[in-house]
Amino acid sequence: MGNCHYCMNCGRCRGEKPPAILVRRCPSCGRMNDPGTRTCAACGCSLELQSGTTSLAPGKRIP
Repeated sequence: MGNCHYCMNCGRCRGEKPPAILVRRCPSCGRMNDPGTRTCAACGCSLELQSGTTSLAPGKRIP
């Protein structure tokens, strides 16, 4: 371990968060958004999910 406290197990510096994951379905209202958008077009909620986050709005079933 050097000055940056590099972790040999995970390959990141300690305290560094992994990059957020962009999702298309809004975790707040469930609306599907265009790929690459960072906020929901309907409610303005962020579409970035941090690791460990699993709460998503239920999707609509299409028959």
